[in-house]
Amino acid sequence: MKNLAKLILALMAADTLTLTSTNFLTVLISTFEVSKMTGIDYFTWFVLIMIAATLIVGFVVLARLPGKLVAASNHPQAAAINMAGWLGLIFTAGIVWIVAMIWAQTKPITAVSPSEDVNALEARIAALESRLASPGEVSS
Repeated sequence: MKNLAKLILALMAADTLTLTSTNFLTVLISTFEVSKMTGIDYFTWFVLIMIAATLIVGFVVLARLPGKLVAASNHPQAAAINMAGWLGLIFTAGIVWIVAMIWAQTKPITAVSPSEDVNALEARIAALESRLASPGEVSS
């Protein structure tokens, strides 16, 4: 962190004092000498790298979540939900990801084929016609 502060000061000095290129390079090189880093500097870099890795892993886990949920339930639109999960986090700041999560939890509506529909209606019509054919019976 002290190195970063030195670099910022060197850049400010170069801008205001218009140092020559050799002086500026000397300041820049001396700023990043590894021998000047202390234990706290190494610890700081370790913590920053761990935070970045945690954020990346968390992003991937969240993006994969809708796709994993629908893969287990054999949802017919599993590929679309998986893609909505990834693109929703990347491009829409999570708005489409929320829709993908809701979509993953819904039960898909299956379409009935027209032949099954027609057969069911024909059977129902035949039952109603048979009830009309016998006028003496009164149904309650």
